[in-house]
Amino acid sequence: MNNPHRRRLLRIAGWTLAVVVIGALGYYLLEYLPQQAAIQIHGDPYKRLEAFNASRATGAQIFLGLGIFASLVLTYRRMRAVESQAATAVRQAKAAEDGQITERFTRAIEQLGTTGAEKMAIRLGGIYALERILRDSEADAPTVQEVLAAFVRDELNRRRAKPQVQAETVDSNDGAGLFVIHTDLKAALTVLSRSRLPGQNPDVRELCLTHCDLRGLQLSGLNLLAADLNGAYLTAADLNGAILAYAHLTGANLNGARLTGANLIGANLTDAHLTGAHLNGAHLTGAILTHAHFIGAHLNGAHLNDADLYGAILTGAHLNGAILNGAHLNGADLNGADLNGANLTGADLTGAHLNGADLTDADLTKADLTKADLTRATLNGATLNGAHLPDDNLPSSFSDPAPSPDGG
Repeated sequence: MNNPHRRRLLRIAGWTLAVVVIGALGYYLLEYLPQQAAIQIHGDPYKRLEAFNASRATGAQIFLGLGIFASLVLTYRRMRAVESQAATAVRQAKAAEDGQITERFTRAIEQLGTTGAEKMAIRLGGIYALERILRDSEADAPTVQEVLAAFVRDELNRRRAKPQVQAETVDSNDGAGLFVIHTDLKAALTVLSRSRLPGQNPDVRELCLTHCDLRGLQLSGLNLLAADLNGAYLTAADLNGAILAYAHLTGANLNGARLTGANLIGANLTDAHLTGAHLNGAHLTGAILTHAHFIGAHLNGAHLNDADLYGAILTGAHLNGAILNGAHLNGADLNGADLNGANLTGADLTGAHLNGADLTDADLTKADLTKADLTRATLNGATLNGAHLPDDNLPSSFSDPAPSPDGG
């Protein structure tokens, strides 16, 4: 006897037994018990009839209650069966989707691994296939990002080691040469940039490009939020308007880099080298710039509110109109720096070196200049209300500022 036929017979037998039990229970509650109740009454036939009807009514209520209970049990079991089927369907769909993603991921990796200029289109297909996986599967987003970051690092190192495949340089507007980044590398970086837009893939890990060689590359406008660029080589790179907020750039080489209007809020640039870098209008609020090198850097109009510039070297730096409210510049080297019109309200310049610095029209309200070296500094038109000035090392032409109208 095959299984389907056996199950059908068992089902028929089960329903038959259920009908017999229900019938027997109905007879017991609606006939047998009322008759027994009537037998107990002797004499008056009306009282016997009343006892019979009362017992039958009670039996009917019990029978109805049992019917409702049985109906609820059957409904519950039916709902559980439906839920189980739905859960099974979801698991099967998820398994199928995971299988498809795995297949797509494997195919994309194979495409990404092709080499040669003639395979550029294949590599691009692999990159954009990985982007689609990144958007479709949040769980796989960190892995995809790591793969693309590794591709960028490996390809940059490999191509720089082979001059014959190095991209040609082009002249930028200021005459400096910039390397035109290869199409596939630019695509990979762009995908990584898009994957880090606010509100997307919150669990994506920090982009790791430590010690990566990005010299002279055009990376303007890229989103490198919280990226790990410790020790990276970004000499003469174009990062104008790039998002580097909370990025890790400890010991990075940014000499001559272009960071005009870049977002470096909260970034860590400890011991970074930014000699001659262009940071005009850049946002460095709360950035950690301890012992960073800004020799001759352009920081005109830059936002350095509450930035930590302890021991930073800003010799000859251009900080015209820069905003340094509450900045920590204790021990910083600002010899010969241009701070014309800079806002240094409440800044800590304890022990700072300002020999020959231009502080014309600078706002030093409540700034702390204790033990600062202001020899040969220019303070024409500077606001010094409430500032703590050094006892010595003042410019020879300096005289105590006149008291303000309110007596400050």
